[in-house]
Amino acid sequence: MAKVARDHAKRGRNINRSARMIWGLLLLAGLFLALFMHSAKAFAL
Repeated sequence: MAKVARDHAKRGRNINRSARMIWGLLLLAGLFLALFMHSAKAFAL
């Protein structure tokens, strides 16, 4: 029983790590998009 719980905890941590990575990538993408839009506006003016 303890082994099953330990395996489940390990799996949960792995899911958290991948989810954190995905959120990090999304934040980076949003940052780049904001910078791109800002520079595009500057070039348009």
